[in-house]
Amino acid sequence: MRLFAPWMLAAAIAVVPAGRGLTAPRAHPDFSGTWAMDPAKSEGPMIPTSATLKITQDEKTLKIDRTVTAMGATRSTATSYALDGSPSKNTISANGQSVDFNSTAEWSENVLVIKTSADFGGNAFSGTERYTLSDDKKTLVIAGDASIGGQSVNTKQTFIKQ
Repeated sequence: MRLFAPWMLAAAIAVVPAGRGLTAPRAHPDFSGTWAMDPAKSEGPMIPTSATLKITQDEKTLKIDRTVTAMGATRSTATSYALDGSPSKNTISANGQSVDFNSTAEWSENVLVIKTSADFGGNAFSGTERYTLSDDKKTLVIAGDASIGGQSVNTKQTFIKQ
């Protein structure tokens, strides 16, 4: 009695993709587009009343133009991140002060992880944001963990593609 016929081997080889083990790298999600925050699906302290992100992305850079309304004031900022893990510096000005935010952005499979640090007049800030795109590419979730002056906060902002 034969347990393994030659045709079974041929069938098994036909089912296994050629070059298995040499798989091409997966394309990372493209967050490009205009996104509006859904406050009802966002969580954490000090969630803005509204927020809009205009994101442009290529294989090397992610650029975000943010417009945020919180506590009755609307502010706009522009940030840019290198997607290869090299440092990115973004200077944000508010209330007559400028703060340098130093970040690195790297992929963890399909999640973009941006780690940022800054100094607010002697108070060290550190934060991590995780950008995740839904399978239908219509929902962007940014989960954040931050610490400043010994205080920690966790947030989740959900954005809907416009």
